[in-house]
Amino acid sequence: MSRVYKITALKIGAAAFSLALFASTLYALVLRPDSNDADKLLEESLSVLAGLNFSYQGDCAGCSEPVRAEFVPGRSKLTSPDARDDWAYTLAIGERGYVSENGRRWIEIDYAAVRMSFADPRFLGSIVERARFAGDEVVNGRETQIVDAPLDVNAFLETLPASFRSAEDDASLREAMEGASATFWIDQNDRRIVQFALKSPDGDGLPIQLDFETPADVPASPESMPADEADRLGQEAEVRGTILLQAIGRYYELHGSYPSTLDPSTVADVLDPMDWPANAFTASPMRNSTEAGDFEYVVLDGGANCELTVHSWYLVQMYYNSERFGPIHVGP
Repeated sequence: MSRVYKITALKIGAAAFSLALFASTLYALVLRPDSNDADKLLEESLSVLAGLNFSYQGDCAGCSEPVRAEFVPGRSKLTSPDARDDWAYTLAIGERGYVSENGRRWIEIDYAAVRMSFADPRFLGSIVERARFAGDEVVNGRETQIVDAPLDVNAFLETLPASFRSAEDDASLREAMEGASATFWIDQNDRRIVQFALKSPDGDGLPIQLDFETPADVPASPESMPADEADRLGQEAEVRGTILLQAIGRYYELHGSYPSTLDPSTVADVLDPMDWPANAFTASPMRNSTEAGDFEYVVLDGGANCELTVHSWYLVQMYYNSERFGPIHVGP
């Protein structure tokens, strides 16, 4: 090969190499999204989701009804109607947490907000790092980009209340969360997260689809009190309910049957109306209702038996049924 051809070949080779290098650089910078692009997309989608109302529901092992999670800006609620050894309702408003048995009266408990954290895609997206694109998928007719990211354990620990932090607890959480990740399916058009999954270190984790159509019902100002105060007043309600129970017992001894109703007038011959107990929560006279500090009284079998229930803030504080427990032992 002549020197001229060699030089020409080298020039062509150099030009081809330069073109290939330019193409690969263009692909890397423009066509192939990198981790920074994934971080930006996730950040944008979380900003969109923060202003929306949405919900989802999922199956619960041993539950007859699905668990339902509802979200509005700044608030979230979890409903587990068949919850055993746990609360049926959990509510988070900002960093404040609440639990309830009936969804009406709430107990203020720190761990409730923490419990809601991993059910909330808005929170999950805030404690991940090194996001990367993991493909695309059509979800319910929406074209989505999939973003996957490992959980940032340090970021999660910083969100916990001081009462949850100790060297031992932190180490335990680090071990449990090591290798866990979150995946988000983000609509390519409106940037909302339409599906997410929390995955264990071995990659297990079922996708959860978000529902933006069903109205979300999350109270903004729940009727609540601290757990210690609710327990103290509940014990006082039991003391006052015992006064009524003793009056019922005396009435039975005197008349041979239980009173048809329970109020200051019907048991006036065994309990001075001036001594009628007050509701421990409201200071109003106790009455026949399901409100905290009140009672429910039912006469059974034509007066041969009766049932008395005294309500606390979030549970039944005292219960008596003469047929089940026998005669009332009247004190001196």
